[in-house]
Amino acid sequence: MLAGTLAGCAVDGGWMGAGDEAEYEQAHAAGQLAAPRDNRFYVEVHGDDRIQVFADAAEYERFRWTGRIERAVTAVGAGTPGQTVQYALNPVEAREQERRVGYQGAAQQMYDGRLGGHADRFYGEIHSDGRIYVFSDWATLQAFRHDGRVTATETFAALGPEQQTVIVAGPPEATLARFRAVHRLR
Repeated sequence: MLAGTLAGCAVDGGWMGAGDEAEYEQAHAAGQLAAPRDNRFYVEVHGDDRIQVFADAAEYERFRWTGRIERAVTAVGAGTPGQTVQYALNPVEAREQERRVGYQGAAQQMYDGRLGGHADRFYGEIHSDGRIYVFSDWATLQAFRHDGRVTATETFAALGPEQQTVIVAGPPEATLARFRAVHRLR
């Protein structure tokens, strides 16, 4: 039996030693950190000296119903100007966060600019100053985050779930339809 076990170690692709094993683990971790994410959804909610960031529609919906983020990474002072930022994690990201030092979920990567929104079928919102800005394009959302201005918009008074003004940046009919679906509005 010992001979069979030792023979298995000599098989091509078998265990090659502690040094090679550690190197493999590092390469695997780096690959996982660089793995593509579903970056079609992005929401920032500004308020109470805090920014809450979501890159997962289910986590955002849960937040809308409960008023809290179930799993998050909190970065004190990471927002502008010095606001606390909470990055929501979905269950898979939360497990990875526990397993690997340095792991960052999609919300954190998108907020920090290391992961852009998907070029096709992107949907984003920024809740600020009693308004909801709705985007169908990552570049437009980023420009708004940079300078606070939005071009080519339509404004809808009291359309939000709490009667907020909704400002749509993107093709109005399609973007507004997605907004209504996300918020379960008729």
